[in-house]
Amino acid sequence: MIQETYKTIQSSVQEELKVKGSRFVARAAPVSAKEEAEEKLGRISREFHEATHHCFAYRVGIGDGGVDRSSDAGEPAGTAGQPILQVIRGEGLTNILVVVTRYFGGTKLGIGGLIKAYTTVTQEVLRKAAILEIPVFHHLELKTDYAHISNVMREINVFEAKLTASDYRETIQLQVNVPAQKVSDFREALIDRTGGQIKIKVVTES
Repeated sequence: MIQETYKTIQSSVQEELKVKGSRFVARAAPVSAKEEAEEKLGRISREFHEATHHCFAYRVGIGDGGVDRSSDAGEPAGTAGQPILQVIRGEGLTNILVVVTRYFGGTKLGIGGLIKAYTTVTQEVLRKAAILEIPVFHHLELKTDYAHISNVMREINVFEAKLTASDYRETIQLQVNVPAQKVSDFREALIDRTGGQIKIKVVTES
């Protein structure tokens, strides 16, 4: 089944939870790549270096190209990073980073208490976030000749594709972003309108 849209958050949000003297400060931010997630994580860790832990999870990308990562950051295994990630997954979100900074209050919470705290504060910070549903586009490279370019351009408009680059030489090379649900019909239309005189390559999805 083709994924036509994905959900992420509109902007950065923050929420705080206090449990038996410990403070759990959750920060959620939109990210577009794992490198951006790692950079923001590093920035938070440096800015709030006096904290006891900076536990986190992030998801970026969609489908088979999606990547996620989580870390307990010194908390007992499985009590922080995975609970944060499970909430993100449960909300169906991607392109998102959640960092929960803990300031230890002197009282140990135990395995169950930690899981509950990290789960709860992640749920609460995501409730504050505005959720965006964004269309998925496939990036295609097209190669054709001058005799067929007018028909190709017509189909680009008909299918509401976005022309992102063009190169007019001996052959014409175009780069277009096409809504995921329209890719198959778009390919068929191009082949039909050019009598098969076109090369089509699906490069990425975004």
